[in-house]
Amino acid sequence: MKKLLILALSTVIFACSSDDDNAQVINNPQTPGLAYAVSDTDFTTTYNSLRSELQTIPNISIIAEVNHTANAQSIDETLRDTRVIMFGNPALGTPLMQENLPQKMLVYQDKDSNVFVSYNGTEYLAARHSGVGGASTLQQIKGALASFTENATNGSVTENSSTGITNKDGIITVAS
Repeated sequence: MKKLLILALSTVIFACSSDDDNAQVINNPQTPGLAYAVSDTDFTTTYNSLRSELQTIPNISIIAEVNHTANAQSIDETLRDTRVIMFGNPALGTPLMQENLPQKMLVYQDKDSNVFVSYNGTEYLAARHSGVGGASTLQQIKGALASFTENATNGSVTENSSTGITNKDGIITVAS
């Protein structure tokens, strides 16, 4: 009987314990207005998937790609995988381009090796840049950006609140 009780107790303890040491830690970004998704693949696969997704749309032109990791290495510094793709779609993005806002998406790896695709949400852009708010294409842009992100990450997009963001918030102009 004693052996049966010990066996039952051991089974309950084993069943209730979890292997938290192997649980993946995900610290979601808290930046106001940021839209993001966590990828289920590595950095290179995620980045290449996003880039390919953008290139399949005939109206989209990739304007520039910035490899921040390579730039850091060029001055003997280290930086986790971090790249930005800047692109435009004249049919949808003219109001953004008129505000000097090419669309850009950041792909990066955090300290816990999680890979994120992120971008400024359309509500944030509308709140921060007065010329963008009235654009009739914002909902289409929002849907397209979410679709690109979800396809590249196999994840769902989360958009942080833009509450409290105002026109030109955080922009500093210095005359030279």
